[in-house]
Amino acid sequence: MLSRPILVWFVAFAVSLGTASAAEDCYGGKPAAEAPPELKEFEFLIGRWRVDLKKQTASGWSPPRPQPALWTGRYALDGMAIYDEWFDTDPALAPATPSGANLRVYNSETNQWLMTWIHTTGAVATTLAAEQRDGTMVMWQTHPDGPAWEAEFVVESDDRWTRTHFQIDENGQRSAQFLLIATRLPCAARAE
Repeated sequence: MLSRPILVWFVAFAVSLGTASAAEDCYGGKPAAEAPPELKEFEFLIGRWRVDLKKQTASGWSPPRPQPALWTGRYALDGMAIYDEWFDTDPALAPATPSGANLRVYNSETNQWLMTWIHTTGAVATTLAAEQRDGTMVMWQTHPDGPAWEAEFVVESDDRWTRTHFQIDENGQRSAQFLLIATRLPCAARAE
């Protein structure tokens, strides 16, 4: 369970970063020299991403939602973590869209990623974990308790990655529910 001091710190951290990454550039900084090498496992999130969401139907994947989501990522905590934000709809299309923030750090003692997710539509801090399994990043929820699920991230290229969300039934069988397809957006020009 996430302790109250950590939750308060995370909220203050997220607020201090603001949402500049959604509207401005996507230069996400760089990892610290002393950062664990595993930080590279999630560096594909660095940048600005158009995300098309599909749902699994009886006949296969649905067409994408009419309005794409926006996902942004950058290094945080002096290059020791990755901070990413999700906007349900690109704020350029819907400025008051619900959004969420995630802070990802690698725990070298457990060989897992630890994450905290907070979304504007709920007052719950969700904790997640992730690890590499046969070359695929797999993520799952650790708190609060709820239906079992896993999400797999697949990096297809520097400009495209996917995340497939699976529900897990009582027999441990997985069924695909959602597919996120992320395509890199161009960065705004930097002022020199």
